[in-house]
Amino acid sequence: METTDHNPATGVRRARCSCGATVYLQLDSEPAPIGVPVGAFADPEFPGPPASIHESHRHHWVTLPDDIGHLP
Repeated sequence: METTDHNPATGVRRARCSCGATVYLQLDSEPAPIGVPVGAFADPEFPGPPASIHESHRHHWVTLPDDIGHLP
């Protein structure tokens, strides 16, 4: 990891590699869990998500399977 940045407005701390990609993130409100972007894994067999959260913020080109949980 190269840098860690913290945005007090959102309460998100991100650890980034020297290329700028997020390696993991933590929330001030819940510091114990650590979020790791699935793109950080180079495994094409990595299982898909069981649910989608914050769908109202996704990019318009993102499509999601119908058979997973959906939260706004």
